[in-house]
Amino acid sequence: MAFGASSRGVTDAHYAYYGSEAFTEYLNKYIKFVRKYGKYFDGYVTVDVIFNPKMSADVMQRLENAGLRPIPVVHYGTDVRWLDEVLSKKYDYIGLGGLGQGITVENYMAWADVAWQRICPASNDYRPLCKVHGFAMTSYVLLTRYPWYSVDSASCIKLAAYGGIYVPRKYKGKFAVYREVNGCRVFDLPLLQQRVSECLAADNSGVVFPDESISKFENLPRARQRHIMDWLAVVGEALGENANDGSVESPGVINSHESRYRVNRACFRLMEEAKLPYNEDRFWPNKGRQHHDFF
Repeated sequence: MAFGASSRGVTDAHYAYYGSEAFTEYLNKYIKFVRKYGKYFDGYVTVDVIFNPKMSADVMQRLENAGLRPIPVVHYGTDVRWLDEVLSKKYDYIGLGGLGQGITVENYMAWADVAWQRICPASNDYRPLCKVHGFAMTSYVLLTRYPWYSVDSASCIKLAAYGGIYVPRKYKGKFAVYREVNGCRVFDLPLLQQRVSECLAADNSGVVFPDESISKFENLPRARQRHIMDWLAVVGEALGENANDGSVESPGVINSHESRYRVNRACFRLMEEAKLPYNEDRFWPNKGRQHHDFF
Protein backbone atom coordinates (compact mmCIF):
# COMPACT_ATOMS: atom_id res chain seq x y z
CA MET A 1 0.00 0.00 0.00
CA ALA A 2 1.33 3.42 -0.95
CA PHE A 3 1.25 6.29 1.48
CA GLY A 4 2.46 9.84 1.41
CA ALA A 5 1.97 13.44 0.46
CA SER A 6 1.73 12.83 -3.28
CA SER A 7 -1.53 10.92 -2.81
CA ARG A 8 -2.96 13.89 -0.91
CA GLY A 9 -2.36 16.53 -3.54
CA VAL A 10 0.41 18.20 -1.53
CA THR A 11 2.90 19.99 -3.77
CA ASP A 12 6.17 21.83 -3.21
CA ALA A 13 4.24 25.10 -3.25
CA HIS A 14 2.59 24.14 0.03
CA TYR A 15 6.02 24.06 1.68
CA ALA A 16 7.40 27.39 0.44
CA TYR A 17 6.74 28.95 3.85
CA TYR A 18 9.26 26.67 5.52
CA GLY A 19 12.06 28.20 3.47
CA SER A 20 10.99 31.77 4.14
CA GLU A 21 12.31 34.44 6.49
CA ALA A 22 8.92 34.43 8.20
CA PHE A 23 9.37 30.78 9.18
CA THR A 24 12.90 31.39 10.42
CA GLU A 25 11.57 34.21 12.58
CA TYR A 26 8.83 31.92 13.90
CA LEU A 27 11.33 29.16 14.65
CA ASN A 28 13.65 31.54 16.47
CA LYS A 29 10.75 32.70 18.63
CA TYR A 30 9.92 29.08 19.42
CA ILE A 31 13.55 28.40 20.39
CA LYS A 32 13.55 31.45 22.65
CA PHE A 33 10.27 30.36 24.24
CA VAL A 34 11.48 26.82 24.95
CA ARG A 35 14.77 28.05 26.38
CA LYS A 36 12.84 30.21 28.80
CA TYR A 37 9.97 27.91 29.74
CA GLY A 38 11.00 24.41 28.67
CA LYS A 39 12.06 23.47 32.20
CA TYR A 40 8.41 23.60 33.24
CA PHE A 41 7.29 21.05 30.62
CA ASP A 42 7.45 17.27 30.58
CA GLY A 43 8.30 17.58 26.91
CA TYR A 44 8.01 19.85 23.91
CA VAL A 45 7.50 18.97 20.28
CA THR A 46 9.45 19.80 17.16
CA VAL A 47 7.96 22.07 14.51
CA ASP A 48 7.06 19.26 12.14
CA VAL A 49 6.15 19.63 8.48
CA ILE A 50 3.20 17.33 7.88
CA PHE A 51 3.67 14.95 4.93
CA ASN A 52 7.23 16.16 4.35
CA PRO A 53 9.63 14.09 6.48
CA LYS A 54 12.75 15.58 4.87
CA MET A 55 11.75 19.10 5.87
CA SER A 56 10.70 17.85 9.29
CA ALA A 57 14.15 16.33 9.76
CA ASP A 58 15.81 19.58 8.65
CA VAL A 59 13.77 21.62 11.13
CA MET A 60 14.51 19.10 13.87
CA GLN A 61 18.21 19.47 13.15
CA ARG A 62 17.97 23.25 13.38
CA LEU A 63 16.31 22.95 16.79
CA GLU A 64 18.93 20.49 18.01
CA ASN A 65 21.72 22.74 16.72
CA ALA A 66 20.20 25.43 18.93
CA GLY A 67 20.66 23.16 21.94
CA LEU A 68 17.09 21.88 22.19
CA ARG A 69 15.94 18.26 22.47
CA PRO A 70 12.36 18.31 21.16
CA ILE A 71 10.09 15.33 20.61
CA PRO A 72 10.32 14.29 16.94
CA VAL A 73 7.06 13.49 15.13
CA VAL A 74 6.45 10.96 12.37
CA HIS A 75 3.14 11.31 10.54
CA TYR A 76 0.82 8.80 8.94
CA GLY A 77 1.97 7.92 5.45
CA THR A 78 5.63 8.63 6.08
CA ASP A 79 8.03 6.03 4.70
CA VAL A 80 9.09 3.95 7.70
CA ARG A 81 12.75 4.53 6.89
CA TRP A 82 12.26 7.97 8.45
CA LEU A 83 10.91 6.30 11.57
CA ASP A 84 13.93 4.00 11.55
CA GLU A 85 16.14 7.09 11.42
CA VAL A 86 14.33 8.62 14.41
CA LEU A 87 14.59 5.39 16.40
CA SER A 88 18.30 5.07 15.61
CA LYS A 89 18.90 8.34 17.49
CA LYS A 90 17.46 6.79 20.66
CA TYR A 91 15.12 9.57 21.69
CA ASP A 92 13.33 8.99 24.98
CA TYR A 93 10.05 10.26 23.57
CA ILE A 94 8.68 10.40 20.03
CA GLY A 95 5.32 11.29 18.51
CA LEU A 96 3.14 9.68 15.88
CA GLY A 97 0.61 11.72 13.93
CA GLY A 98 -2.96 10.50 14.29
CA LEU A 99 -6.33 10.67 12.58
CA GLY A 100 -6.36 14.26 11.37
CA GLN A 101 -6.57 15.26 7.71
CA GLY A 102 -9.46 12.87 7.01
CA ILE A 103 -7.51 9.66 7.67
CA THR A 104 -9.64 6.56 8.29
CA VAL A 105 -8.96 4.13 11.12
CA GLU A 106 -8.47 1.29 8.62
CA ASN A 107 -5.87 3.17 6.59
CA TYR A 108 -4.10 4.37 9.70
CA MET A 109 -3.83 0.83 11.07
CA ALA A 110 -2.29 -0.41 7.83
CA TRP A 111 0.53 2.10 8.26
CA ALA A 112 0.73 2.06 12.06
CA ASP A 113 1.07 -1.72 12.30
CA VAL A 114 4.27 -1.48 10.28
CA ALA A 115 5.48 1.48 12.32
CA TRP A 116 4.83 -0.19 15.66
CA GLN A 117 6.70 -3.31 14.59
CA ARG A 118 9.74 -1.01 14.38
CA ILE A 119 8.98 0.61 17.72
CA CYS A 120 8.37 -2.76 19.42
CA PRO A 121 10.95 -5.11 17.86
CA ALA A 122 11.45 -8.75 18.80
CA SER A 123 14.88 -7.79 20.12
CA ASN A 124 13.09 -5.77 22.84
CA ASP A 125 10.55 -8.51 23.59
CA TYR A 126 7.99 -6.61 21.47
CA ARG A 127 7.96 -3.78 24.00
CA PRO A 128 8.38 -0.10 23.01
CA LEU A 129 11.91 1.18 22.62
CA CYS A 130 10.77 4.59 23.84
CA LYS A 131 7.75 6.56 24.97
CA VAL A 132 5.29 7.29 22.15
CA HIS A 133 2.74 10.11 22.07
CA GLY A 134 -0.26 9.83 19.75
CA PHE A 135 -1.58 13.06 18.25
CA ALA A 136 -5.36 13.25 17.62
CA MET A 137 -5.56 9.75 19.04
CA THR A 138 -8.61 8.76 21.08
CA SER A 139 -10.10 6.16 18.76
CA TYR A 140 -10.98 3.17 20.96
CA VAL A 141 -9.57 0.72 18.42
CA LEU A 142 -6.26 2.55 18.12
CA LEU A 143 -5.92 3.36 21.81
CA THR A 144 -6.20 -0.29 22.72
CA ARG A 145 -4.21 -1.66 19.80
CA TYR A 146 -0.89 0.05 20.49
CA PRO A 147 1.17 0.66 23.67
CA TRP A 148 0.99 4.45 23.81
CA TYR A 149 2.66 6.37 26.61
CA SER A 150 0.38 9.38 26.08
CA VAL A 151 -2.21 10.69 23.62
CA ASP A 152 -4.18 13.84 22.92
CA SER A 153 -7.42 14.63 21.15
CA ALA A 154 -10.23 17.19 21.10
CA SER A 155 -12.91 14.46 20.99
CA CYS A 156 -14.01 14.92 24.63
CA ILE A 157 -14.60 18.62 24.16
CA LYS A 158 -15.99 18.42 20.64
CA LEU A 159 -18.55 15.76 21.47
CA ALA A 160 -19.62 17.67 24.59
CA ALA A 161 -19.95 20.91 22.61
CA TYR A 162 -22.29 19.25 20.14
CA GLY A 163 -24.53 17.75 22.78
CA GLY A 164 -23.07 14.27 23.19
CA ILE A 165 -21.46 12.07 25.81
CA TYR A 166 -19.40 8.91 25.84
CA VAL A 167 -20.78 6.05 27.91
CA PRO A 168 -18.92 2.80 28.62
CA ARG A 169 -20.64 -0.53 28.16
CA LYS A 170 -21.34 -2.97 30.96
CA TYR A 171 -19.61 -6.29 31.50
CA LYS A 172 -20.84 -8.60 34.25
CA GLY A 173 -23.02 -5.81 35.57
CA LYS A 174 -20.24 -3.22 35.83
CA PHE A 175 -19.08 -0.45 33.53
CA ALA A 176 -15.99 -1.60 31.69
CA VAL A 177 -13.89 -1.04 28.58
CA TYR A 178 -12.57 -4.62 28.38
CA ARG A 179 -13.48 -8.22 29.22
CA GLU A 180 -11.28 -10.53 31.22
CA VAL A 181 -10.75 -13.83 29.41
CA ASN A 182 -8.23 -16.46 30.53
CA GLY A 183 -6.05 -13.96 32.33
CA CYS A 184 -6.13 -11.43 29.51
CA ARG A 185 -7.88 -8.15 28.94
CA VAL A 186 -9.90 -8.37 25.73
CA PHE A 187 -10.63 -4.90 24.41
CA ASP A 188 -13.86 -5.34 22.48
CA LEU A 189 -16.16 -3.00 24.41
CA PRO A 190 -15.94 0.31 22.53
CA LEU A 191 -17.44 3.38 24.12
CA LEU A 192 -21.01 4.29 23.26
CA GLN A 193 -21.62 7.75 21.82
CA GLN A 194 -24.98 9.26 22.76
CA ARG A 195 -26.59 12.60 22.09
CA VAL A 196 -28.30 13.91 25.22
CA SER A 197 -28.61 17.66 24.73
CA GLU A 198 -32.12 18.98 24.10
CA CYS A 199 -30.85 22.35 22.98
CA LEU A 200 -28.43 21.78 20.14
CA ALA A 201 -29.11 20.75 16.58
CA ALA A 202 -26.43 18.45 15.22
CA ASP A 203 -26.40 20.15 11.80
CA ASN A 204 -22.87 20.87 10.61
CA SER A 205 -21.40 19.57 13.85
CA GLY A 206 -19.27 16.91 12.21
CA VAL A 207 -20.43 14.51 14.93
CA VAL A 208 -22.51 11.52 13.90
CA PHE A 209 -24.79 9.88 16.45
CA PRO A 210 -26.33 6.41 15.97
CA ASP A 211 -29.90 7.68 16.47
CA GLU A 212 -29.84 11.23 15.15
CA SER A 213 -33.64 11.44 14.94
CA ILE A 214 -33.91 11.20 18.75
CA SER A 215 -33.31 14.70 20.06
CA LYS A 216 -34.48 14.29 23.67
CA PHE A 217 -33.26 12.01 26.41
CA GLU A 218 -36.86 11.15 27.35
CA ASN A 219 -37.42 9.65 23.89
CA LEU A 220 -34.55 7.19 24.18
CA PRO A 221 -35.40 3.52 24.84
CA ARG A 222 -35.89 2.90 28.56
CA ALA A 223 -32.99 0.46 28.76
CA ARG A 224 -30.62 3.07 27.32
CA GLN A 225 -31.97 5.73 29.68
CA ARG A 226 -31.24 3.47 32.66
CA HIS A 227 -27.78 2.70 31.31
CA ILE A 228 -26.94 6.40 30.99
CA MET A 229 -28.39 7.26 34.39
CA ASP A 230 -26.34 4.50 36.00
CA TRP A 231 -23.17 5.95 34.45
CA LEU A 232 -24.05 9.50 35.50
CA ALA A 233 -24.43 8.22 39.07
CA VAL A 234 -20.97 6.63 38.92
CA VAL A 235 -19.28 9.83 37.74
CA GLY A 236 -21.35 12.13 39.96
CA GLU A 237 -23.11 14.11 37.23
CA ALA A 238 -26.80 14.97 36.95
CA LEU A 239 -29.15 14.58 34.01
CA GLY A 240 -30.40 18.15 34.48
CA GLU A 241 -33.78 19.68 33.82
CA ASN A 242 -35.12 22.46 31.62
CA ALA A 243 -38.22 24.56 32.07
CA ASN A 244 -40.96 24.61 29.42
CA ASP A 245 -39.47 27.79 27.96
CA GLY A 246 -36.10 26.09 27.58
CA SER A 247 -34.38 27.84 30.46
CA VAL A 248 -32.22 25.81 32.83
CA GLU A 249 -33.92 24.71 36.03
CA SER A 250 -31.11 22.44 37.17
CA PRO A 251 -27.79 21.88 35.35
CA GLY A 252 -26.76 18.53 33.96
CA VAL A 253 -25.74 16.78 30.77
CA ILE A 254 -28.89 17.78 28.84
CA ASN A 255 -28.13 21.48 29.19
CA SER A 256 -24.47 21.92 30.20
CA HIS A 257 -21.50 21.30 27.92
CA GLU A 258 -19.26 21.46 31.00
CA SER A 259 -21.16 18.58 32.60
CA ARG A 260 -20.94 16.58 29.37
CA TYR A 261 -17.21 17.22 29.19
CA ARG A 262 -16.69 15.90 32.72
CA VAL A 263 -18.62 12.75 31.79
CA ASN A 264 -16.48 12.28 28.68
CA ARG A 265 -13.30 12.85 30.62
CA ALA A 266 -14.35 10.15 33.09
CA CYS A 267 -14.70 7.67 30.21
CA PHE A 268 -11.15 8.25 29.06
CA ARG A 269 -9.87 8.00 32.61
CA LEU A 270 -11.47 4.57 32.67
CA MET A 271 -9.60 3.79 29.46
CA GLU A 272 -6.36 5.04 30.97
CA GLU A 273 -6.77 2.87 34.06
CA ALA A 274 -7.41 -0.19 31.88
CA LYS A 275 -4.21 0.17 29.90
CA LEU A 276 -0.98 -1.43 31.06
CA PRO A 277 2.03 0.85 31.58
CA TYR A 278 3.59 1.43 28.16
CA ASN A 279 6.83 -0.36 29.06
CA GLU A 280 4.94 -3.46 30.21
CA ASP A 281 2.74 -3.58 27.14
CA ARG A 282 3.57 -5.17 23.82
CA PHE A 283 2.66 -4.97 20.16
CA TRP A 284 2.59 -8.38 18.53
CA PRO A 285 3.43 -8.39 14.81
CA ASN A 286 1.18 -10.20 12.34
CA LYS A 287 -1.50 -10.58 14.95
CA GLY A 288 -4.72 -8.67 15.59
CA ARG A 289 -4.02 -6.96 18.86
CA GLN A 290 -7.29 -7.49 20.71
CA HIS A 291 -5.86 -8.22 24.13
CA HIS A 292 -3.29 -7.15 26.66
CA ASP A 293 -1.65 -9.73 28.89
CA PHE A 294 -1.96 -9.12 32.63
CA PHE A 295 1.54 -10.43 33.22
